[in-house]
Amino acid sequence: MPRYRELPFLERLVGRALRAADPPVCGGRVSTDLPADAGEPARPWPVCTYERLGGAPAVKQKLDTGRIQVAVWGATQSEAHQQAEYARRVLHEMEGTVQDNGAAWVSAVEDETGLTRADDPVTGRDRYVFSVLVYASMYAPAA
Repeated sequence: MPRYRELPFLERLVGRALRAADPPVCGGRVSTDLPADAGEPARPWPVCTYERLGGAPAVKQKLDTGRIQVAVWGATQSEAHQQAEYARRVLHEMEGTVQDNGAAWVSAVEDETGLTRADDPVTGRDRYVFSVLVYASMYAPAA
């Protein structure tokens, strides 16, 4: 009977990439949840959130495909758009890299949905949303 293999935690890989970019996406204000004070007028913007919204079943417990949705709010439409496009570029740059302190290999990143303007009625801020498919497996360097 085959042994179950642990797969990379794709949300962690995405979050680390967005925060580690130079400069960090949204000045490092990147999280899986919108901050509690997001509706406050003094809240610093821009802000980026990301979450896994499914994907494809793991292929023989070796390759995971995760659908990652990213949302970026900005003080202006231009700021939200610029930071969302930057976040998309950062995620595409993960392709072909070893991540998670050498534990994961990101073999591909593909656009699933393009940048979509989706202003947020709760915060009253401009927002752009997009999603990518991230393909990753546990990395085992050749012996």
